[in-house]
Amino acid sequence: MEGSIFGSLGSGCLVPLLFLVAIVVVLLRRGLQWKLLLQDGVETTGTVVKKQIFRNLDYRIRYQYVDQTGRTHSHRSAVTDEVYHGCEEGGPFPVVYSRSKPHISAPKYLIDQSRAAMEKKRASGGPATS
Repeated sequence: MEGSIFGSLGSGCLVPLLFLVAIVVVLLRRGLQWKLLLQDGVETTGTVVKKQIFRNLDYRIRYQYVDQTGRTHSHRSAVTDEVYHGCEEGGPFPVVYSRSKPHISAPKYLIDQSRAAMEKKRASGGPATS
């Protein structure tokens, strides 16, 4: 493999490196979406479409909601066991979606937790990140 772009690292390092880059990209993307939800979030009530448990530890809810233009969106989110057991398929589910990008959404309780943490940080004199 002399003269290749991999040099002495070998191609065995490429897969883990690409995996790491993919994780960073996903985290950055979701962080930017979260910031958008905190800045221009619109509260609405969605509907629980499906509840799922993976490996007896990972609770997920698929919900759908209608944005301000009347378009229906669907999203799957990891939730706590308390939230999971507190809702039923076909029942209401509080959601926040982005006014500027309505396909971006999150469960309202998570946005509320983020806002409370930011307020606590501001009140203690920490730097605001909004």
